[in-house]
Amino acid sequence: MRYLVFLALANTLPISASADEISVQDGAWTSQLMDVTLSETCPAETTAIVLPQFEESIGQSSTREIEFGGDFDPNLLEEGNRPYGWTQTDDNTWEGTVLGDGDDREVGIATLTVESDTLISVVNEIDLAPMLNPSEDPNFTAMFPPGCSATMIMQISYES
Repeated sequence: MRYLVFLALANTLPISASADEISVQDGAWTSQLMDVTLSETCPAETTAIVLPQFEESIGQSSTREIEFGGDFDPNLLEEGNRPYGWTQTDDNTWEGTVLGDGDDREVGIATLTVESDTLISVVNEIDLAPMLNPSEDPNFTAMFPPGCSATMIMQISYES
């Protein structure tokens, strides 16, 4: 009998919250790189040189005050003048374009997901050739063949 009551109750509860139900907090939010991987397309030499440089940033964090004012706007998470051009793809997910340093070259795609009112995750898929070899130097072309990319996972969490 308890099992049937549990099933009836479980069917009335939402499995996951939608953006309308999540009201992200105003206050201090901390961004932290959690993980970086390089695609199998990257040559071993590239991985040996580039991956340790990315890994140095894992665990480092940055905190700043953000006022959402009750409505989530992913643009408020951006620091500096590098807009992602976020487009909402479902209730809690947005996609945006990652631009190169100092210019408007597209180097990747970011997927941002509002996990809860205190946690946001971001997955960046970065094409390493335009990011690390923007002038297409032939000496570096073999190091960054097409498809050689980095996946960076970030968490942005509410601190209070």
